[in-house]
Amino acid sequence: MRAPDLLETLRQHRPGLLRMLSQRLGCPDAANDVFQMLSEHILSAKTADQVTHPVAYVYRAASNMASTFQRAAARRRAYEGAAIHQDIVSEIDSPEAFRSRDETYKVLERALDELPVLTRQMFIAFRVHGIRQKDIARKFGVSLSTVEKRIAKATLHCHRRLIQSVTPSERPGAPCGRWQHE
Repeated sequence: MRAPDLLETLRQHRPGLLRMLSQRLGCPDAANDVFQMLSEHILSAKTADQVTHPVAYVYRAASNMASTFQRAAARRRAYEGAAIHQDIVSEIDSPEAFRSRDETYKVLERALDELPVLTRQMFIAFRVHGIRQKDIARKFGVSLSTVEKRIAKATLHCHRRLIQSVTPSERPGAPCGRWQHE
């Protein structure tokens, strides 16, 4: 079987593949992303000559791509969660954080007010209310990828505002002594 034959099989089974991917990933946009990745994979694959059951091959390849996609999303969420946790723990550990708690809340409140309304709502739903990102995507009628990106941007924005709110000498890893002014 040649790569063009596999692409034709992929095209013929697109509705079924997208249904399977949507059910597995819980998001039609993510399913389309994985289908696109699968198409690119088949175009670049050198194993087309060895495929004897093309329908089974494209379904198995789609399933494998969905697994890869889910693992990558889980790694992104874990990294993002670890970064937030580290920020929170480092803030809680310092005595200065206790004294400046009210100021920190004010900085965060202003930072959240600077965000677009939809981004702010998604961030609060995820960080404050603990709603899963896929449920947020469903609630707002957007893709999971959109939710992940908006939450990441909101997290980065809040983090930057917190960093900007402290004087340079208070920043972690800030230079000291004569190097501070050079």
